[in-house]
Amino acid sequence: MRKLIAACIVLPVILTACSRQPEPEESMPPLTILFQDVRAAIDADNIPQAMALLDEAYADDAFAGERAQILNAALSIQLSNDMVDDAVARFNRAAQDSPEIAEYSFGMLASTMRNQAEPAALLEWTASLLPVAFSEPTAVRVYITHAHALLANDKADETVQLAALSREKFASSACLQVYRGMISSAISLGKRDAAVRIIDAIASGADGDAAVLELVTLSRMDLLIGDGKWEEYAALLGEKIADISGPGMAGTLARALRAMDPEAQRGIRERVCLLVIEARKADEACVITAARHWMNAAAEKDPAAVPARARRLLDKGIAPSQMLRFLPNSFYAVLNTEDPARLQEMVAIAKELRPALTAER
Repeated sequence: MRKLIAACIVLPVILTACSRQPEPEESMPPLTILFQDVRAAIDADNIPQAMALLDEAYADDAFAGERAQILNAALSIQLSNDMVDDAVARFNRAAQDSPEIAEYSFGMLASTMRNQAEPAALLEWTASLLPVAFSEPTAVRVYITHAHALLANDKADETVQLAALSREKFASSACLQVYRGMISSAISLGKRDAAVRIIDAIASGADGDAAVLELVTLSRMDLLIGDGKWEEYAALLGEKIADISGPGMAGTLARALRAMDPEAQRGIRERVCLLVIEARKADEACVITAARHWMNAAAEKDPAAVPARARRLLDKGIAPSQMLRFLPNSFYAVLNTEDPARLQEMVAIAKELRPALTAER
């Protein structure tokens, strides 16, 4: 089984080649021939031979353009054969000599280390990579993985310091990715106090950067959602609702509304929905999310109130195309009441929407 896994992971080129008719060896690319030989060694349960072939090719200038793939294959074999320490040593040597080659394999090794290594070993490894001259995208991933390692080792102070280093090292967009990764790691690891400290440190160094301040606000909202502090969440939403972009607002709003208990938080849920509907009329994703929850709450608990709510949305200037995204479900709730008056109200609303929908199309 292990040989099969190694072959599938390590040699995609060979698997592709094997799906075609056999070719004369002289017509095959040298890398394909190499990987065929490596696969044959793996099939013969001769891992040392497979590694020797890859090492020889890696040192051969004829394979200079394929060294990243060769390194990745060697690391894959080692990882699939529980040779993690050897894989780390191999990667580190490559990173010191040729960062542009090693970074091709960083994600694979980092994933293994995060899932399998002891936190202290992960931290030691990521710390050794901070000075390496990786490209910016890989350096961002190194910093995020290092932050995860720091937090896994309960080193909140050092994580806050890393946030400050990130401001100095990266351009604003890259730095934002590091910040987001730090906060995500803190929350996923259950380090709430550390998350608060990191967010506060990021806020203090934002220097008016709107994207960073938005991340701070959304992250604070996520913490309040996780803690079930709904009044505080609603207050922060009301304070910052005009400052948050559409995608950020829609995602956080959806998480909040899903987390609220339909009964226990019914009142605040409706307040939040109305706040968003009123303040974000031009933001289709936010309006649809809020209006759907607001209408569904009536459809589930008080179908007779559905027509009045639909009318209120129309009066607020919600676009007919947006109404069409959530109104049909509410109509069926009214239909089940068998209340002629309410049904007539819904029919009248539908008739009003029809010309507008035709014009929009």
